Amino acid sequence: MNITDVEESQPDEYVYVLPIIVILGLSGNIISLVTIFHSRLRNVSANIYLIVLTSADSVFLFGILLVCFKVDFIAYEYCVGLEYVLMTASYVSSWATAALTIERYLAIAHPLKHVRYGHVDRVRMIAYWVPIPFVLQLFQFVSLKPVDGDDRKCALKEANYQILAQAVDTVLCYLLPCLTIVILNILVALKIRRSAFVDPNKQLTSRRQGGQTGQSGSLTRILWVMPLVFVVLNTPFYVIMMIEVFSQVVYHSPPEFAHRSQFFVIIYNTAHYLYYINTAIDVLVYAFSSANFRKTAVIAWKRILCPGYVEKHKHKVASVFHFFFCVLSEA
Repeated sequence: MNITDVEESQPDEYVYVLPIIVILGLSGNIISLVTIFHSRLRNVSANIYLIVLTSADSVFLFGILLVCFKVDFIAYEYCVGLEYVLMTASYVSSWATAALTIERYLAIAHPLKHVRYGHVDRVRMIAYWVPIPFVLQLFQFVSLKPVDGDDRKCALKEANYQILAQAVDTVLCYLLPCLTIVILNILVALKIRRSAFVDPNKQLTSRRQGGQTGQSGSLTRILWVMPLVFVVLNTPFYVIMMIEVFSQVVYHSPPEFAHRSQFFVIIYNTAHYLYYINTAIDVLVYAFSSANFRKTAVIAWKRILCPGYVEKHKHKVASVFHFFFCVLSEA
C-alpha cells in the first residue's frame, strides 16, 4: 500500500487538506494525552490502550506531516523509513482499538472475570503484541527499491509485492480488528437485550439505588462509538485499495490517474482523507463518549494554564467545610 497516493492524484488539493487534518489531529491528540497523564485517568488500567492508540495516531499524523514537506523525495532512506513508520503506526492503532474493545467487552459482558483479572498488568500485555507490527513492517525494506528522478525515492520492486502487501495489510490491519470489534459489539448488544428482557425493572432500580447502570451505559457508549468510527472511516480506504489490487491482478497494471474519471479520483481521495481523519479525531471521540473525560479535560487544563486554580479550588472547598462546621457547632 502506498499511503501517500492521494498526493500524486490531486496535488493542489492535498497541499491544503492534509496540513489541516494533521494540525487539528495533533492538537487534539496532545489535549487527550495531557488530560490522561495530568489526571486520575492515568491510574485506570484500561486507559493504557487509549494512550497507545493516541500515541500511534500522533506518530502517524507526524509522518503525514513529513509527507506534506516531501521528505520522501529527499533520499531512499527517508522514503522507506517514512513508509515503515506510517505502516507500523497504522497497525498499532488498529489493534489498540480492538484491544480496547475487548477490555470494554469483558467489563460489561463478564464483569466478574474482568475483576478477577484486573490485577494483570496491561502494560506488560501490550508489550507482548506491540513489537509484532514493528517486525512485520520490516517487509518495507525488502519490497521497496530506490528510484531516480524527481518523484518519490522509493517504489515497489515488483507488482506481486503490491498484491501481497495489500492483502496482508487488509487482513491484519482491517479485517481481523474489524471482525473482533463487530462480533464483540453484537455479543454485548445481545447480553444487554437479554438482561433487559429478563428484568425490565433492573435499570430503574439501579438508578434509584445508585447502582452501576450509569457506568455501564458510559462504557457501552465508548464500546460503540470508537469501533463505529474505526469501521466507518477505514472501510472506504480498504475497499479502494482492494479495487486497486483487483485491477492489478486482472489488468496487470492499474490505469493511470490521468486516464481515470474525475468521479473516481474524488472517491479515491475522499477515502484517503477519511482514513487520515480516523487518526485525527481521537479527542472528539473520547469527549463524545465520556462525560468524565470532558470534565477531567477542563480541570486538567485549568491546572496547567491557570496555576492558581488548584489553590483557589482548595480554598473554596475549605471555606465550605468551615461554614458547615460552624453551623453544626452552633446547633
